[in-house]
Amino acid sequence: MRVVESANGNLGGDKEKVKTKTLAMLEIAIMLCSLFLVALPTIAAQEQNQAMQKASGSTITTASEDDYVLGVYGNANEDDTIDMRDLTYEKLIFFGKKPETELADAKYDGKINPLDFIQIKLIIVGKEKELTFLDSVDRIVTVNKPVERIIPFSSYVTEVMRSIKAPMDKIVAVPEDVAKSKAFFQELANLPNVGSGYTGTYDYEKIAELQPDLFILYASSLYDEVANKVESIVPGVAMVRFSFGYDKEEDYIDWVRKLGYILDKQDEAEELIDFHRGVIDEIKSRTEALSENEKPRVFYTWPSYFPGTYYTHNRFSGVHNTIVWAGGVNIAADLAVETGKTGTFTIDPEWPLEQDPEIILGAGVGYTEDKPTEAEMETLRDKIINQPGWGYMTAVKNNKVYLIDHRISGWGTPMEQFIGTAYMAKMFHPNIFEDLDPQAIHQEYLTRFQSLDPNVIENWVFIYPSPSE
Repeated sequence: MRVVESANGNLGGDKEKVKTKTLAMLEIAIMLCSLFLVALPTIAAQEQNQAMQKASGSTITTASEDDYVLGVYGNANEDDTIDMRDLTYEKLIFFGKKPETELADAKYDGKINPLDFIQIKLIIVGKEKELTFLDSVDRIVTVNKPVERIIPFSSYVTEVMRSIKAPMDKIVAVPEDVAKSKAFFQELANLPNVGSGYTGTYDYEKIAELQPDLFILYASSLYDEVANKVESIVPGVAMVRFSFGYDKEEDYIDWVRKLGYILDKQDEAEELIDFHRGVIDEIKSRTEALSENEKPRVFYTWPSYFPGTYYTHNRFSGVHNTIVWAGGVNIAADLAVETGKTGTFTIDPEWPLEQDPEIILGAGVGYTEDKPTEAEMETLRDKIINQPGWGYMTAVKNNKVYLIDHRISGWGTPMEQFIGTAYMAKMFHPNIFEDLDPQAIHQEYLTRFQSLDPNVIENWVFIYPSPSE
């Protein structure tokens, strides 16, 4: 065999280096194996406990919980969280004992190696330097951490940030709907207003000047141009698109969880989700047993924002879910579905007259600078009652016409949809929900999650008139 010496003739030195490197690699392998073996009993115990919890009749689970996969790279076992089980699964992949999963590449560098072990461990303890995940349009996004400058281009995500105790001083600008909600977003009132998706006006110059690290935008294709423009004027910005869960509870849970990971508030995000689910699951456990004949037929409309035009919501909307969860029947559930028109649409004013609903809900009142007077609310309610022909409807004849804040009804924000569900459940089925106190739930949300002092009853009106009146 022919041996070729190195350029300096130090063949022995090279052999020694190779030997040292080989020993080092062997030590690393032994260490990884040791870590793996040590972790197995703990993981086995965790998995056994989890299985026992799932089997327990006292544990509340939903279909969305069972099917949900947290779309964050590092979620190697593809469940709803990142924990030590993912670290174990990642090692099993590395040693060829498990097939590689889509989310196993925690470092997102195209390979599975010990760097992924480190990344998963860092995510678990909230010390990772970057986080890669799938947003609501399945874009792969990497956010550098910690995030210091945020523009949440939605009141929904702004509200979630406050709910999970994220540092609000990291928000450098707000959209118009937040800027105008001074009664609710008191601490953000003086921040720059960078535009509105409703009017299609955007202050790109101000956005470029502020140079956000993170820009959170709607998933709708209507905002594709905005996303592309912001990415072009703010080099390195992490553009995150969230759907905000209008019609699917799992969408809401998904983006709340991911925001918790992005902002290192995982525990707080889970606390919010648990509170949200706890209210809705308790209500659904009672209403799901009702027959269709026991459920009031409900018509939801907007009488205030578009004079002379009436809108409603079909089954592809958050409003529909709120009505159904509360034990009602949305009379517009199947409207326009066959045409592909989903969510919100206009109706002929004669249509609800033909349907003859038992309860009418009109969007109005809510978080205002000054509590509206009874006369102001009566004026808004009269827009519904005095619509030509509507006086013949059962809801009007029986005085079952109410105003409800759009933010809690499921249209304005999925954040407070559970609150609207509680108000509606009490309204639709007072006998079944005699022990339910929607105002107490609402107040707990505001004080516990929003850190707002105002009293719900004294400062704002969310249902008018009171169903008890």
